[in-house]
Parts: sequence; C-alpha cells; structure tokens
Amino acid sequence: MQVYVTLKNLTIDGSLNGTGETLHFQGMAYLGKLGKLILDLQNVTAKNCKGVDGGAFYLCNATVTKMSGCHFENCVADNSGRETEGSGYGGAFYIEGNIDNLSNPQLTKFISNHARAGGAIFIAKPNDGSTLYLKNIQFNGNTALITGTPQSEEDGCGGAVYSRASGGFQATEFINNHSSRNGGALYVGLPRGGNLLSVSGNSSFLGNKANCGGAVYVEEKIFFGLSNSKLIGNVASSQGGAIYT
Repeated sequence: MQVYVTLKNLTIDGSLNGTGETLHFQGMAYLGKLGKLILDLQNVTAKNCKGVDGGAFYLCNATVTKMSGCHFENCVADNSGRETEGSGYGGAFYIEGNIDNLSNPQLTKFISNHARAGGAIFIAKPNDGSTLYLKNIQFNGNTALITGTPQSEEDGCGGAVYSRASGGFQATEFINNHSSRNGGALYVGLPRGGNLLSVSGNSSFLGNKANCGGAVYVEEKIFFGLSNSKLIGNVASSQGGAIYT
C-alpha cells in the first residue's frame, strides 16, 4: 500500500522555537507499517524550522519524487540537551528512504541550514536499493559543525549532504558549504559496500571547506564518478582540498 502526498505553494516558518521536526512523515508506520509514503514537493518554502533530526522534514519509509521550485533556509537539526548518538542530523531533511528527483523543472535551494551531520540533507543508513538522485539544486552556505569530541562517526561530516545511498547529482551547485571534519559539501558513505554515486551535468563545487575533502569525501569501496563539473576554491585543512577518497 502506498500513500501519495503533494505539498504545493506552501510556506512554513517555524521561527526556530520547536523541539521536534516540523513535519514528520513515517509512511504508513502509524497504521502498522503497511505501506510507503510518496511525497511531491512543489513551490514549498520552509525556513527557521528546528528539530532534533530533520529541522523541516523527517521522512521514514518514504520517497520524494519531486522537489521543484522549493526553498529551505535556516533550518536546524539540534540535539542540545539530548547528548545521544545519532541525533542532530539533517538541517532541512532527515530521510530513511529515497529521493528520486531528476524531473525537476525549477531550481530548488538549500540556504544556510545547519546540523551536526548533513547540514541540509541527511540520508540515514538505508536498506539495499535506496537511492538519492538530485537535479537542478543549489546548496549554499550549509554547515555540519561540531565542537569537542564527536559523538559518532557521522558528526561533523557532510556540510550540505551526508548520504549512504546510491545515486547521482545533475546540474547541482555546492557553494560555500562547511563541515568540521569530512566532506565540506558532500560526504558519501555506505553501510554495505559497492555503492555508486556520480556527479555530472554541469555541476559545481565552489568555495567549500572541511578538514578532509574540502568539497567531497568518499569512503572506501564506493564507485564515485565525476564529469562535466567544476571544482574551484575548495579547501581542506588536512587532506584532499577538492576530493578525499
């Protein structure tokens, strides 16, 4: 069983006063995990939203099929006062599922979102076959920053995106994103091995910074492809100014 949800021409201003994710979709979990959520986002603006994981959206057992003309700004995943492993991830989106967003006619922007990992988007450890496809997206000024000792291996990684899914990016810009540890713009990891992720179609990485992998950090045993793209002015304080693998 599948449930289809469309959000269109919607503005959400959370004013950063929440303690839980702004919108929590868990497929059919509330009906005994009988089905899956299919989510279509068109001209949705979410700003100043705050949650422990997924400042704007927390998605379980879900697939985002469209994300067109949307704007996500100053959304925060914050686990302050909840010093537990595995929280504070995905400034705008925390997803256990898929994003298959290659039919995207209008630019979507993620601006100045913040988290401990995945400043804009965090794709949690997925089941086999989970995918992340994004097209016509701009990630600008997102951060994954921590102070002190990391609570988990994810902490401080993926200034814009932290992903453990196969997939690809087309016509996507990563500009001035920053992480404390690895992957200033993009962290590519895997739970089992053999994942494939590609960046193509006039994508660009501009002015991103991290400790390792100023633009991109790729874990071992991952097939990573890069073509028809620009990497300019990315900085690593340790290794891999553009890409660490």
